[in-house]
Amino acid sequence: MEGLKLDWRKGLDSSFLSHTPMDFYQSFSNPTLFEIDGESDECLFISTLLHGNETTGFYSLQRFLKQFENKKPKRNLLVLIGNPQAARADVRHLPKQKDFNRIWREESLELVNSLLQGLAQRKVFACVDIHNTTGKNPPYSVIHNLSEEYLALAKVFSENIIYFVQPKEALSVRLSEDYLAMTIECGLSSRRDSIDEVFTFLNALHDKDHSELKIQERPKVYNSYGRLFVPKDAEFAFDSLSHVDFSFIPDIEDLNFKSVKAGHVFGNYYSEKRLILLDREDKDISDEYIEYKNGEISFKKGVRPSLLTSNSSSVRQDVLGYLMESVKY
Repeated sequence: MEGLKLDWRKGLDSSFLSHTPMDFYQSFSNPTLFEIDGESDECLFISTLLHGNETTGFYSLQRFLKQFENKKPKRNLLVLIGNPQAARADVRHLPKQKDFNRIWREESLELVNSLLQGLAQRKVFACVDIHNTTGKNPPYSVIHNLSEEYLALAKVFSENIIYFVQPKEALSVRLSEDYLAMTIECGLSSRRDSIDEVFTFLNALHDKDHSELKIQERPKVYNSYGRLFVPKDAEFAFDSLSHVDFSFIPDIEDLNFKSVKAGHVFGNYYSEKRLILLDREDKDISDEYIEYKNGEISFKKGVRPSLLTSNSSSVRQDVLGYLMESVKY
């Protein structure tokens, strides 16, 4: 990982437009940034495939960039394809790799330093990191600042808006310290409707100026206050038959973005192991929110979950899900 480099490519390479995420590595084996000259030296930075199995951004960008094969975009474009080797394997990241969306404080890494230094030398209009969720979630924007410009940027993509500043190692969190930056989450990977939505968003953002990033009224914004983990040494399943440490309800993803009442059962337990719920400061708040009684796991309080997933690999590599609340601002 320490020696992983960022390849900078000048111009739009036509081979990019013909690849799939899984064979992109055949032409571009390293993380690759395409710099496409526009009519203005102000640049729009767009990243995708930081997680190799989240492909909506890749296909959307192919459609978006194809428009500029024979004409210049309105402003310079910087397009980062993050992890071609993980995309080759159709996984979030390879076993010996770090999570590419959890490395952006490690400026000793050549990849991180090269991107941050390169952006610092350019006039950046906005930064957008495109992701998919592994569970059923509506499309939503993620911002790290509650100023009008950030809220307006978020609304260009979705009325569903989440504010958070953790994990601080995420790319858009790091970039938001210096630029107007956000993440967009596009639901399940490679769905045609999601690709269309992101393509429409990219065109809309490409056409906007700073003066247009205004809002008529403040939108509703949610904040993730809890991250729910399964212990690393625990066995778990998503059915009612497996008598492992945790057996979660099969339709757990249907709880995402819903108001869930206190007492709602979302699984069963068959050992003394317990789930871990950490707040924004990494304090364990599990006992305040999660109850274990008569073999059932339930919420002690009313909650609004997001990003709950039944994808076992994602749970192992990241989280079971988040809890969020409305932001008063």
